[in-house]
Amino acid sequence: MTDTMLHKKSYLFSRGLGTLSSSIFTLTIIWWFQTKTDSSSMVGAMNALFSLASSLAIVYGPFIDRHPLKNISIGSLAVQTFMFFLLTITINNTKYSLSFILIFSTIAAICDEFFIPADRAIIKSTVKSKKELGLINSQISLVDQSINFLGVALAGVLLNFMKVLNVMVLITIISFIGIIILLFAIKDIANSKRKENRKTKYLEEILYGYKFIKKDNFLKNYFISSSLYSFVTPSLIVFLPYLAQKMGSSFYYTVFYICFFVGFIFGALFSGRIVPSINTVGIYWSLSFIPLFLLLFFYTNGILTAILIFLFGLTSSIQNISSETLIQVRTKDEFLGRVMTTFKTISSIGGPIGSLLAGFFLDNGWVWVLIIFSALLVITGGGLIVRSSKLIN
Repeated sequence: MTDTMLHKKSYLFSRGLGTLSSSIFTLTIIWWFQTKTDSSSMVGAMNALFSLASSLAIVYGPFIDRHPLKNISIGSLAVQTFMFFLLTITINNTKYSLSFILIFSTIAAICDEFFIPADRAIIKSTVKSKKELGLINSQISLVDQSINFLGVALAGVLLNFMKVLNVMVLITIISFIGIIILLFAIKDIANSKRKENRKTKYLEEILYGYKFIKKDNFLKNYFISSSLYSFVTPSLIVFLPYLAQKMGSSFYYTVFYICFFVGFIFGALFSGRIVPSINTVGIYWSLSFIPLFLLLFFYTNGILTAILIFLFGLTSSIQNISSETLIQVRTKDEFLGRVMTTFKTISSIGGPIGSLLAGFFLDNGWVWVLIIFSALLVITGGGLIVRSSKLIN
């Protein structure tokens, strides 16, 4: 296959629309739970459910590798859009809204676990070198985070001036348009599926991704570090709306997320200029410890908090894009779906516990415990990769 088979501009535009709908949706649902329940523990429980769905990604791997990638990609987005539509219908039903919103939102989250591995496999099939793959990954990340920036800013405006119901209508429309454009973008890519030995039991195939990871030193160490980091992201997701509510407005919630995405955008721009390496992953992973730890002293100051979140996004972006490229390069095509979903599982495994712990810490006023806990996990994971890179290279 060649890169001419992907309509790149249309593809990036469809990615932008999909990311826009998802970013507005995520902030809308989290803010809805925070304001409806006035409880960080409830927000933590909601995010724990989402994380649990992500942690089961390893189960989806064999299914992805057995079926045509284009069908998985388009089908998952179609189901997600339908979930947005159902959420639009039920959002104002005060009697059943909480339970239905949890169910539909969780299904929408699961759709990403099908789309992302299939999408990465499609991208890999259109490029020829590590540098080119790193470049397109950085471009995709740049589009994703730029649109996330717009989505977060737009969500803040929409939530101040529109009802959640109306916001969900907009999300559904944007997502549907994104699917139509994606159909055109990938229409010339062959819709072939992997050749698999169907005599192998599905449950056995679930572990194939992990068995492959164990044979590669970088993938094995990154796997361990990702398991530690999996507790950090859900903690921050619960922490940011808590800070915003303490400061009295969703405006702060929007600002914090914008700062993170701006940092991620700058990181994506820088990542496109470098050849991904294990040292890059380890160093920038470790550097992300610094702004996170400094939050311990400055989280009550809105401006300094925003700056530290920007720096955390910057360092996280560089290591994230580099590591994703290395995973794609070092994994055989026939195992990519299972390897990607295995990493998704391990990177989400701490989500339920991390979310519940974050809600518990915050509701009891133990902000310092949450920050120290997260910072230590980050520096430990980065240290593992830095130390092992000497042996791997």
